[in-house]
Amino acid sequence: IDTNLFWFQYLASINNQAIVLSIVLLKLTKKKKYKYLILLFAVFVILTLQLKTYVGLFLIFLCYSTIYGKKNIVIRLFSIIPVILLLFVALMQIDLISTKVSRYADLYFINTDGIARNELYNASIQIAIDKFPFGTGQGTFGSVPVNMYDSRVYYDYNINNVWGLSNDHEVNYKMDTHWSSIIGENGVLGTIIYLLLLLYPLYFISKYKKQYKDYYFLILCCLSVLVIESLVLNLISRLVFIMIYSGLTGVIVRYIYENNKKKLSYESTTSYNQLSD
Repeated sequence: IDTNLFWFQYLASINNQAIVLSIVLLKLTKKKKYKYLILLFAVFVILTLQLKTYVGLFLIFLCYSTIYGKKNIVIRLFSIIPVILLLFVALMQIDLISTKVSRYADLYFINTDGIARNELYNASIQIAIDKFPFGTGQGTFGSVPVNMYDSRVYYDYNINNVWGLSNDHEVNYKMDTHWSSIIGENGVLGTIIYLLLLLYPLYFISKYKKQYKDYYFLILCCLSVLVIESLVLNLISRLVFIMIYSGLTGVIVRYIYENNKKKLSYESTTSYNQLSD
């Protein structure tokens, strides 16, 4: 299932987000149909054979067990780890997955030279050091504008001939990772500010996690899965994911803020009236 507008990898990743949303809707509405949707999306994720989405699925399972589990959090974590290990061992028995794991281990940890994703990360770290603290600036490394002009940054860091990073190749991996672009273009200071803005909703809702457990789970899972999967994909800059972390998350934060604002206003008014009496 693949189109020029929406790649298979992104379709696989959006299913993890759909699982999170379905879990929350199941908790809020108690409707059984969401159980079937969770199962459907989970099966789809497994069938995609995308390792990055497997990690996201395990992360959702981990978050759910720690947030909704009734036992002590330490006990919960120790009981979850063996389950995850067993699932990993079971998946490794599938030839397609074990071959893929082996190939990725070779590409990213052994024979790393000339691999676009590795070169992007190496270059971004070097850029952050050389151009401290601001990086090379917007539209110069790994973002949409580099597909419209020949950025000098790739030549400056000798990655212009890497397969997928040259304009002469039939494939384009310049936007293959999100975080290398953030580090390279924004530098150390810009990356810190970016992370603070991205993770602010999680910080905000953590103060209300007991009162709004379901929303806390949603924001924690959506952002965590998105951040982890964007290590190897350019998810965060895609519209469908922006609608989740900047749209849905923003609506939830605003809703909680307004609710608590009204509550505080009511309590202060009640207290004042009592004192007046």
